[in-house]
Amino acid sequence: MCRLVRALPILLLLVGCGVGKPVMAPNRADVKELLTTVKTPLQFSAAIAPVSLPKQASVSHRFAALPPIPAERLQTLLVDVSNEMRLFKKAFAVKDGSKPPLEAASNAKADLLLVPKFSDAEVYYAGTTKWFVPNIFIWFFVDAASWFVADEKYGIYLKGDVSIYSVHTGKHLFTLPIECRVEAALDDFQRGWKFWGIFFVPKRLNASNWAKVTRTLLPHLEEEIKAQFIKRVLSSFFSFTKTPQFASLYKPTKETTPSTPAKPTEKPRPLTMLTKTLPPAEEGKKYSVRLQANGGTPPYKWAVKGLPKGLTVESSGLIQGVPADGSGGKRYSVIVELTDSRDGKVSAKLTLMVKARQAAPPVAKSSPVVYAVVVGVEDYKGGNVGRAAFALRDARAVANAIRSLNCHKNSSVILIEGAKATLSVLKKTFAAVKACDIFVFFFAGDGATSFAEGAPHCLLLYDTTFPDMKNALSLNNLLKLCRKVKAKQRLLLIDAGFNMSGEGRTPAVTEVKPKIHPLPRLKDKDVVLIVACDGTQTAYSSGLSRVRHGFFTYFLLKALAGKADKNNDGKLTEDEIFKFIESRVKEESSNMQTPVKLGEGKATLLLKSSK
Repeated sequence: MCRLVRALPILLLLVGCGVGKPVMAPNRADVKELLTTVKTPLQFSAAIAPVSLPKQASVSHRFAALPPIPAERLQTLLVDVSNEMRLFKKAFAVKDGSKPPLEAASNAKADLLLVPKFSDAEVYYAGTTKWFVPNIFIWFFVDAASWFVADEKYGIYLKGDVSIYSVHTGKHLFTLPIECRVEAALDDFQRGWKFWGIFFVPKRLNASNWAKVTRTLLPHLEEEIKAQFIKRVLSSFFSFTKTPQFASLYKPTKETTPSTPAKPTEKPRPLTMLTKTLPPAEEGKKYSVRLQANGGTPPYKWAVKGLPKGLTVESSGLIQGVPADGSGGKRYSVIVELTDSRDGKVSAKLTLMVKARQAAPPVAKSSPVVYAVVVGVEDYKGGNVGRAAFALRDARAVANAIRSLNCHKNSSVILIEGAKATLSVLKKTFAAVKACDIFVFFFAGDGATSFAEGAPHCLLLYDTTFPDMKNALSLNNLLKLCRKVKAKQRLLLIDAGFNMSGEGRTPAVTEVKPKIHPLPRLKDKDVVLIVACDGTQTAYSSGLSRVRHGFFTYFLLKALAGKADKNNDGKLTEDEIFKFIESRVKEESSNMQTPVKLGEGKATLLLKSSK
């Protein structure tokens, strides 16, 4: 038991053990993202010169020393990361020898020379960790070793830059700044053994201790150097290579070398035209072909006569252009003439076939998209609103009729029935309507004239309270909702009455009625509204087996079935729908119900494909 008690502090403190393995540079999120973005390496070969390190520590801490970092190790690191990450086409090290690095890089056929130089370096003691005091307790009072407790913090720092030169011009191109600092908590072994170290560290840290700390932290520092080098090359330097300034500094100066005159005994080969045939062209399509030759004395000069309209030739022998309209379906005899720099000439007669333009396949006309919102309210939440007979049957039949329009394949019909037909639901439904060619709204249910100022005509929804008309939808608000719908045409169909007589589709008022008046005239050109009756009338329905609908809906269904298409053109206009319904409803109701058309908008539904 006592042993367990003595071991318990050790188990707790080992949680704070020394620094582990470093995070590899390519696995860091920012480096990984950059490597994914820039997939193509720089198309230059790079020579990396020996690394220059400072001779003395740039001490910024009280207890510090110059880290013993091998320069060859850093040079190898930069070469390896350049090749492994494909930062350049190829990277290699320039050995420290008698030749200057630029000359050595030129002899090795490199494009760029990278010269790493670090001006500041330091390995230092950064203080104690939170485990220092508990470690003293273990060291003095518990029979247990505390060497593995990371109670001291150390750091390593390196600052400098990598200068990039053009091997071709010897000019300085760019400088990549490198500044890395790594700090970590170390245990006694990672710091290097020190007798009675708990008392003498950091005052008596010697060269051996600083070397041990350097070896411990160097792998972490190297990964930091790699990460910064990758980011600087693929972001800053990569962007610089796309600038005119880079091109002017990197591009080697062109030196004209006088050509060696041909010996008097040497004769040039005969001038020969290699192009024997021309590939066919097509009217209206891009055409490009380069004429070929050898022998003679370059440079060559070409001329072509007889090309079809739209095609031209350059003196370099490039024939290009787009054959003009009307040039297709013909063969053209063209004369090709070739001249070299010594006035040698050859010519040939070639044939160029221009194919007629291929007729584009007919584009199938897409049928207009219809988006419909169909509402039916038969029974109401409040008990003082009369039942609208057959209203649900009307709404379902109209929804099916719109879905059955053969030429509106991509149509959407939303059916809202009974308790779902509330003002909030309708507003959300209208807001969700997608852009379409034709928007249709149909309502079957009770209507009324409001007691409010102006006595607006209203549609009674499921949760409308009566007679205060709370949650009712006035025709004005309905028109506002419809105008917000993105549609080329808007058609509104209303099967409801408004005269508050208690007959048909309007409730009865036992008290004083509001002022009953006709429906207002509309001059809107973006909507057309067809109502079952005027504001002073009501909308009737019939229970006869042949009807069992509202009069208005009964004849609307016949119109949508094609009965209203007088000229048999497969199209159903708003005028054809209205005139068909008006005459038949008046007849069926003995002139007690007269449908009304409001607005100057247009709407056309397709019954069948137009020929």
